[in-house]
Amino acid sequence: MAYEIVWTENAKEDLELIYDYLVRKWSERVAEKFLVKVLARLELIETFPFSGRASYKDTSIHKLLITKHNSFYYKIDENTITILNIFDNRKELNPFD
Repeated sequence: MAYEIVWTENAKEDLELIYDYLVRKWSERVAEKFLVKVLARLELIETFPFSGRASYKDTSIHKLLITKHNSFYYKIDENTITILNIFDNRKELNPFD
């Protein structure tokens, strides 16, 4: 069963900021490659929502690696997956643990 994907405003802003950063610092081609990876990961969690690691504090929240630098945090409800944010894995504070 495929789930519906819903983005929070925060997650949309995260994606936009990362895309803009990649275009500025690297190139539009690099930014587009990142979007392809994001779409592939969305397809994965749409079909296999429990493929991400569950939080210890709230098992409905999962983390899934997009690239070595970024991860999705998403919440699974009955038929919906809500993308909560995209986290920079290089930051010291990890809100997931």
